[in-house]
Formats: sequence, structure tokens, C-alpha cells
Amino acid sequence: MTHAAWRDKPAYGLIATEDKSIAPEIQHAMYKRSHTKVTEVKGSHVIFMSQPEKVAGVIIEAAKENSPKKIIQPEKTPLK
Repeated sequence: MTHAAWRDKPAYGLIATEDKSIAPEIQHAMYKRSHTKVTEVKGSHVIFMSQPEKVAGVIIEAAKENSPKKIIQPEKTPLK
């Protein structure tokens, strides 16, 4: 790999505000460098387990913001 995707593609990150493994200040510094859109979530290091709805919300937001404006639906074929 010669080129990091975050240099020209949108990046999204979650910061657990009560993380004891990686200090939120360090995460903020890393995300700032990569121009990441940051969402802070109250919780510990494993917010995907303690706050799954909020994590899913960020994933959905990222998908919506980076999807084509018009999504082409596949043709429906009748069941035989």
C-alpha cells in the first residue's frame, strides 16, 4: 500500500469519552491529523458493546453521506 485512503476519502471515528485504554486526547489528536469526522460517545473502550445504537448511528450516517444521491433499485422479478 502506498497511499492511505483517509487522505482523499471521508473518515469517521468514535471516541469513547471514558476510555482508559487509549486516552480520548490521543484519539482526538490522531483524528485531527486525518480530518476525521468525530463523534464522542459516553462509555469505555468497547462502546460497540455498551452503546451499539450510537455506533450503528455513526455507521448509518457515514453510509448516507457517502452514497450516491439516487440509488438504483434492482428490478423485481415475479416469483414462479
